[in-house]
Amino acid sequence: SDEKIELEDLLNTEDIEVGAELGKGAFGTVNEGLYQKVMRVAIKKVSAEHLTDAATMLDIVNENRRLAKCDSPFVTRCIGTAREMEGGRALLIVLELCNLGDLKGHTNDGQWKILKGSNMCPVPHGEMISITLHVLLGLAYVHGKKMVHRDIAARNIMLKTDKGIVVAKLADLGMSREM
Repeated sequence: SDEKIELEDLLNTEDIEVGAELGKGAFGTVNEGLYQKVMRVAIKKVSAEHLTDAATMLDIVNENRRLAKCDSPFVTRCIGTAREMEGGRALLIVLELCNLGDLKGHTNDGQWKILKGSNMCPVPHGEMISITLHVLLGLAYVHGKKMVHRDIAARNIMLKTDKGIVVAKLADLGMSREM
């Protein structure tokens, strides 16, 4: 149910190994890790100070329930959520690992500084077209699930390579709402 967090809705923290930090976000850190000792994952750790009340925690868990319902190659896969073992105050969100990071980081590297003021773009046009198409397919999928994303931004588009091809995936359905 969407009214409360059931224990069976949470992943077993013993199945989660937190590794190196990949970055920081508004609500905490994102680390690389392992799930069930075999699957490389991203672990979004929402720090306790952002979990001020049960309603906030429920919103985060419900976001990930929505994400877990998605089965599209163009939407970041959510494996599930867990309470941090030490003190149980932080929330761990286990997600598909996108090895290239977000679109903002992909286009914000040193190449932009070198090309600033020119008409050249460091991202090949074919890759830009593919990324755009993937984002549109992800949005079509989410809309087909009767959800609206409401926060499309370069930081919420994750990139990964699949058989040498860059694949773009929608992420962070935190602002999304069901229609």
